[in-house]
Amino acid sequence: MSQGHTRQETERGLRAFIVVSGIWGVWGQMIGTGTAMLNGFALTLGATASFFALMTSINSLMGFAQLLAPRIGWQVADHRRFILGCRALACALRAAILFIPLLVPARFQLVALVALVGASLVCLQGSSPFYGSWQATLIPENMRARFTSRQVIVGTLTAMVAGLATGHYLDACAEADKQRAFTYLFAASLAVGLASVLTLARAPFPPAPPPHRGRALQQLLEPFKNLSFRRALLFYGVLQCVLGLADPFYSVFMLDRLGLSYTVISVYNMIAMAAAVIGYRLWAYLVDRYGSKSIFPFILVPKIAVPLIWAANSPSQHALAPVAMVLDGFLSAGVSVAITPLLYGLLPSGDQRPTYLGCWSAALSLSYSISTFGAGLLAAWLAGLDRVIWGIPVGNLQLMFALCALLQVVPLFLLRSLEDRQGLTPGQVLRAERQKWAQFLRRRQTP
Repeated sequence: MSQGHTRQETERGLRAFIVVSGIWGVWGQMIGTGTAMLNGFALTLGATASFFALMTSINSLMGFAQLLAPRIGWQVADHRRFILGCRALACALRAAILFIPLLVPARFQLVALVALVGASLVCLQGSSPFYGSWQATLIPENMRARFTSRQVIVGTLTAMVAGLATGHYLDACAEADKQRAFTYLFAASLAVGLASVLTLARAPFPPAPPPHRGRALQQLLEPFKNLSFRRALLFYGVLQCVLGLADPFYSVFMLDRLGLSYTVISVYNMIAMAAAVIGYRLWAYLVDRYGSKSIFPFILVPKIAVPLIWAANSPSQHALAPVAMVLDGFLSAGVSVAITPLLYGLLPSGDQRPTYLGCWSAALSLSYSISTFGAGLLAAWLAGLDRVIWGIPVGNLQLMFALCALLQVVPLFLLRSLEDRQGLTPGQVLRAERQKWAQFLRRRQTP
């Protein structure tokens, strides 16, 4: 039971968070950044591969809106209403994309797309520290990894269904009607987004602590004085920076280079999400039992293979695409589950929680933005590359995937500096699991 709430209130709040995750999974597939749907719409406006990296970089910078958290905490008395209002406005701004082909001249359409997506992200990011503090207060400490996995599993399952439905819908429309299909899709996303806001309004909100009215700069610097926080941020920031070298290009690689249809991509996404669901259950159990630091090596080492598998795909042979997506879904689930209890364990009590969360997200946004911006420049510089190596066409995007794989060894070295409550090595984890399963099998064999 969370502090300050009855058991019934806590359970009601946790149910609301679960349902919101499910609805948000549908919304994300309809109009989320980096999805085949939104990227496909951008392609109809004339976007190139470098544009997607640039858009990812600019949108990532919107994470700096979280640094406004201390100021907002002083000025806004009702944090709950602020969170709900920001999420509703974000959904409205994202749905406004449907007006771009109707009202914006062709040469400014991509700029308008970036502006609307960026503005919606500012709303989400500005309220995110308070939403994270809301969850951290309400979710019992002994079940954070399990609850996080349950949340994301529900969101993943709804995203699977929504992704397949929207992909099939877009493919069923004639090429001449594609813009109209996107318009209907974006309009429907507004209703879905507002439904998530109304559901979130049912969760009990923790009483706000008295504000700490120190200087804004002092508040922003306070998290970085925490050695454990700095080490965790360096590790995860470098990891996000490395992954950002390839992340903007996966969906455009499938659409533009491999020539896959929206339906095929949606089916592949469903398979990958199914693998993620399995991953969330497995990694949550392991993280709760052995701690994040002990489990991260089992996630990060095989994750190096993901961009390499992507690089091996070609238009004539893309059977490895679902393999890469399944592996990435399973391992990314582990990253998501492992980092959440690690971060929540570093948060102080009181009104400094939003500041810690804001600094965390803003720093990550900066590293990811720099990475994706550099990836876009490098991809543009290598745009004319066209080679065939071992029968596989190699272009600029394949080289970006290979660079991402090479640099993923860096976070593994930084992992050693993190603090861990159990302090187990990967070898000790394997021995503990082997002993547990051996005991289980012996009990099963005993008559």
